[in-house]
Amino acid sequence: MTALVCSGEQLGSGWKVYKHEASSKSAFIAKCKEILSSEANSISPVIEHARIRGKLAAPWIDIGTEAVVIDGEGIGHDTKEAGQLDSRHYDYFYGSDAILLIEESKKPFVAGGKSALKSIFQRGYGDKLIILFTKLDEVEPYDADNPTDSDRIEDVREGLANVIASLKDDGQEIEVNESRILFLGGLQQDGLNASAIKHVNYIFSHARAMSRFQRSFVKPEYDFEMLSVFLVESTKKFNDLYQSMLSNQHWKTVEAFNRRMDMGIDGFRMFTPVTDFEEKLNEEIEAFISKPVSWEQEVSDTLKRESLNNIRREFNKLIIDFARREIINVPHDAWKTAYSYSGRGSTFKRRADIEGILKHSVPPNAISERLKQFKDHVKQVLQTALSNCEMAGLERRSGKKRSNSGSGKMRRGVIWKPSSGQ
Repeated sequence: MTALVCSGEQLGSGWKVYKHEASSKSAFIAKCKEILSSEANSISPVIEHARIRGKLAAPWIDIGTEAVVIDGEGIGHDTKEAGQLDSRHYDYFYGSDAILLIEESKKPFVAGGKSALKSIFQRGYGDKLIILFTKLDEVEPYDADNPTDSDRIEDVREGLANVIASLKDDGQEIEVNESRILFLGGLQQDGLNASAIKHVNYIFSHARAMSRFQRSFVKPEYDFEMLSVFLVESTKKFNDLYQSMLSNQHWKTVEAFNRRMDMGIDGFRMFTPVTDFEEKLNEEIEAFISKPVSWEQEVSDTLKRESLNNIRREFNKLIIDFARREIINVPHDAWKTAYSYSGRGSTFKRRADIEGILKHSVPPNAISERLKQFKDHVKQVLQTALSNCEMAGLERRSGKKRSNSGSGKMRRGVIWKPSSGQ
């Protein structure tokens, strides 16, 4: 099938890059649909990344619009991702100007949307968020016989308010800007109506505005000697989780996970150690970040929120990089050894080795020297996040533009984060 779609290119044992270009827009789109189709016998399951580039904007998109749109591939496709986002989402969130969370109006937040909403705000990305509700025309409010779009929007907003209230009960404050809650309907018809066109153009114009927005930062003061108190449970919870999964999952699944680690991939199915580490750590350290002992100057509540969100975003980025290094890169030879086992007893050897790798990378023993080193590393990551935010704030105040790897036109864009069913 791959050879038929990719001009004779066959699958091999390693990664391959296939490129296609065309001068005809319609022919190019048809080829993209063929390659990325989700129909039976399609090749999309074997595609790791796809990049589409060209003059592809619809004629009704505002003149001069330029954007990089990253499709987050959807959330809630499996039970674990319905509970937490994957590390790839946070990579995209950090480098983008706006995050677009797409939900179905008729059944919003039934998959992973609620957890995505929580994760976005918990990691400091709430200011980037736009929520787009699709299929508005399919909503049937129980209290209206002949509902108008206004009736349907009110019904959907009520559902969103319930989700936000539920998250607040769980301790997560959510404040969604009313102007960034959008609605689309009638998408099955040919062409978009005037309201839909207005909303889509708003998404691009807002992302452009956000790319120029200079966030303020005032430095909070922390007692870093108290940080270790907030890390006591996170490493133990992480190791308990993986000990349970390694014991209960099929040996083939464990082997496939081991193979991904050897290849430098963040995880496989329910085994996502980078994300799991970040989540367990974030549960503990959020209480530390959110409650500094003082501020370097008098500051408003709004500026406090902006400054803390800056730290959360920077820490999220750095701690995921740290987790990849400690869990995947540093013990690479050990992952390779564990994967090399075969024959009688190999399952038990592999599981024992993996447990050992994870316990060394994320030490659970409260009195071990390794745990002290680990805590020092996490402290250093947080201090670096704080320093980065302070440096960026100083540069903004002096009128300088901060240099970022990957910055420039191709870094700017919108994250499209559709939930399942879109």
